Amino acid sequence: MTFSFYVPPADDRSDLVWPTLEDRMVAVDTVRRLKEKHPEFVRNRSRALDLMAPDRAPAVTAACLAKRTVLPLYLEGDRLVTPFCCYGNDVDCSRCGAWVVFELAAGSAASGDREPVAGSR
Repeated sequence: MTFSFYVPPADDRSDLVWPTLEDRMVAVDTVRRLKEKHPEFVRNRSRALDLMAPDRAPAVTAACLAKRTVLPLYLEGDRLVTPFCCYGNDVDCSRCGAWVVFELAAGSAASGDREPVAGSR
């Protein structure tokens, strides 16, 4: 199982959004504890969870590897269009919690992390 966190649209003030990245860490730390208890079940890399910390996440989202390497296609009428991001055109990148963004950063050569994804061979 992978845990991906909400990617809010700009100006989202709903109950779905953590007010700050610090507030989100309660959930991230819960995933970390679940991973420690069930390492073969939780696929999130420890390094990816580390990168979600408030002092690291802004650099990850500013250099978003998913935006450069994932090709999202949306069906608009009878044609495919490419949005700004996998999560739409009006996302708040500063509060991004997308698994793919942090997973790609954790697996990049620059991160120095070679932790395998649980369940992969």
